[in-house]
Amino acid sequence: MTRVAIVGAGQSGLVLAHTLLEAGLEVEVFTHHDPSELRFGNAEPTQATFPATLGAEQRAGLDEWSTAAPRFATVSVSAHPPGAEAVGFVGALPGQGGVAVDPREKMAAWLESFDRRGGRVHIHGVTVSDLDWYARAGRYDLIVVAVGGGELGALFAPDADQAQAAGPRALCQIYLDHVAPGEADVQVITTPHGEIFRVPILTGHGPAHSVFLSARPGGPLDCHPEHGRRVDAHTELLTRLRVFAPELYEQCATAEPVDAGAAILTRTKPARRRPVGVLPSGGHVLGMGDTVRPLCPTTGQGWAGSTQAALTYRDHILTQAKNGKPFDAAFMTRACADYDHNFVQPASAFLHMIEGFWSGHLSESERQRFHQATVDPRAANAWLARWDNPSRSAPPAAP
Repeated sequence: MTRVAIVGAGQSGLVLAHTLLEAGLEVEVFTHHDPSELRFGNAEPTQATFPATLGAEQRAGLDEWSTAAPRFATVSVSAHPPGAEAVGFVGALPGQGGVAVDPREKMAAWLESFDRRGGRVHIHGVTVSDLDWYARAGRYDLIVVAVGGGELGALFAPDADQAQAAGPRALCQIYLDHVAPGEADVQVITTPHGEIFRVPILTGHGPAHSVFLSARPGGPLDCHPEHGRRVDAHTELLTRLRVFAPELYEQCATAEPVDAGAAILTRTKPARRRPVGVLPSGGHVLGMGDTVRPLCPTTGQGWAGSTQAALTYRDHILTQAKNGKPFDAAFMTRACADYDHNFVQPASAFLHMIEGFWSGHLSESERQRFHQATVDPRAANAWLARWDNPSRSAPPAAP
């Protein structure tokens, strides 16, 4: 039987673990935190599960929340040019819409589910030396690393092709109770300084809203303190909303954080890395998700990218196991290249379109697409269908 070790228990790691286990492989997961520690830890950046990703979770038997989480079906998208009136549209997502679940709850529940289904969970950290020993001992046929950065992330050399890489972002997010409803279920406000999101979400305390800023570092939307001074994230977020999103500010003016760990104030600097990690002994490990292909929060594609990476890798792993072929560096490179082609490149093009709106480099076809969405509900829905699945890049049909 093929034996797979997965280091990391985020969305990509746990989707891969569940789907490989379901296919009959022997799967072990390594993670720093047990489910209780996850549930009572600090919040993680909100990841919306859009319709295409929700469908993938349902097909994998991993949808535990769609009847409990507040479902979002409509999205308002608005751009606020300096000194001019906002322009935008409201549209409907495909199918039955999507949901968002606090990652603390979602990952804890999936980890428990994996254990109940017969997977093996190791609650402890893993070092490079550990992985090197596993590889030399032949303990696993394949080791997948899905932990983001740190010591294990450094196993993967920087990718010389940075064309699809996102720029740095300054993030501020709070889960809030008692946010007043808006024009649509989800609000997206884009400014020259970054993006603002409001998303209904299921937390461990019940339904709430995530209000999230993805700012260009050092700009006026950046909530981070200067010179190490302490700041209150809630106050800083409301201050930015008052200036850049006054309607959303009014919706949030009397809202309160759901718990003491509800706020996030951090910076990200995504860096693409090669998918094949080289161990000291010369053995290879396969990088997945944010470890090698981090996605900018502005795209809203975090859960989608993690899920598609896991499912793409699953298909390659099962084919390789069925054919009795080795999980070598060539296999690892092919699996990641397939994911790049099917998801990363379309998602990156979507991000570059958003950035091009403010840089003045938006193509004529994209300008027309956005303008058409402001006047034609069908075009607005088509624009959101592309957000749900960036590979849907064809323009809407003519009336």
